[in-house]
Amino acid sequence: MKKFKSKTDFISFSILWGIPVVVTLFLLYSFDTVKDAVIPIAIFWLLNSLTIWIYFSTYYKFTNDEIIVKSGPIRRNIPYQSISSVRKTKSLIASPALSILDRIEIVYSNGSVIISPKDKKDFVNMLKSKNPNISSDI
Repeated sequence: MKKFKSKTDFISFSILWGIPVVVTLFLLYSFDTVKDAVIPIAIFWLLNSLTIWIYFSTYYKFTNDEIIVKSGPIRRNIPYQSISSVRKTKSLIASPALSILDRIEIVYSNGSVIISPKDKKDFVNMLKSKNPNISSDI
């Protein structure tokens, strides 16, 4: 079983980490004392822990019969034989892809999923080795 980590880029990193830092600073300056800001900041970071979980746990794993797309609490199992195509996409739709600029879409019988594996060519080659009928523009 081979596992591919999700590729990240500066834009997604900035969004995932920059916004929480800015919100934390805003909360610090919104209260008279740091002591007053501790509870709101703790609540914010507790809520933000889902984002952190997603950032560190997004991957795509090949098994014998399917690819597993995992991102935080979300898991999708896609049988190789149900996949019809893999193509580049510039879609910004929310997905288990940590890169905003370098994404691919897997189209399969129950829909599609947008991902961003670090080594895109190796990923697509492995996918095609599991199902040679997959069409690809990559």
